[in-house]
Amino acid sequence: MDAVGLIWPEKVVWALGGMDSIHLQGRDYVGLSVVAICIAGCICYRRLLPWLLLAVLGALLASGSKWGDSASLFGLLNSIADRLARALTQPTRYLILVGIGLSIATGLSVMAWQTRGRWIAPIMWLSLLVDGVLFGGLSLRLPSVTLPTDSCLSALSMEEGGVLLWPWDGADDQDPDATIETRLAQIVHERPAPSIGAGSWPLVGTVFPGHALRQLGWRDALDGKGQLDIQELSDWGYRFGVIDLSTSRTTVQLGRDHAFHSSRLWKKCPDYEIYALPEPRANKGTPIHPSVNFQPVLEP
Repeated sequence: MDAVGLIWPEKVVWALGGMDSIHLQGRDYVGLSVVAICIAGCICYRRLLPWLLLAVLGALLASGSKWGDSASLFGLLNSIADRLARALTQPTRYLILVGIGLSIATGLSVMAWQTRGRWIAPIMWLSLLVDGVLFGGLSLRLPSVTLPTDSCLSALSMEEGGVLLWPWDGADDQDPDATIETRLAQIVHERPAPSIGAGSWPLVGTVFPGHALRQLGWRDALDGKGQLDIQELSDWGYRFGVIDLSTSRTTVQLGRDHAFHSSRLWKKCPDYEIYALPEPRANKGTPIHPSVNFQPVLEP
């Protein structure tokens, strides 16, 4: 949780990718007017201080496991809660303490100030209403996400087979945003892809679908030390490989030389190059799912 987001409205962003708690944004705004009213209340009504302290405690616990390179308050609590009650091991759940503490503190502050001036309390309530309508929950701001607009990707929606996106599909172990790029592209091209929960592969053990790609040489190709086995991927049902031209020149060239080197350039647009993978082998047999023998075990 971003501490600034508590008192300053941020853009509302959907949770995407494999690390959803990092990508969420705009859900924790409590209101600049609320904070101002609570601070004003401390001047004339000290009894609201315990509720403010409760809100501060909730904000500290919701801030995550680390403060820089040091363990946070939640990090210390989590080591105990993991053994006693797993429901307490999610930091954002402590935002409820922020809501309870600030709600009661705001009410006590308005109650205290209304005895000092006829118009003070109505002005406070009006500021809360305006803040809520413009920036808070009453604004009904919809989550926003920017999708790729390149015509190359949308053209794939009329084709058959799966689609690979270079370099992102096999880079989820190094870049947490890699799965976001895969998902956003898949929304546009509407074909199967190695993405989590929306494509062709489920999780393999505790790793992302990129694990199977790296076993076929994705990491070697990305490092310039080997070739990606695109024939095997074609046998699995993938028909196209897409190179994201917004990445570095070196990464783009590695995709051309080491990933889709033997593929035919199918279409080129300003942001993407699309290659048609080789035809599947006639004697390939039935494609074997990468995790066909994987038996998930739920923790007690």
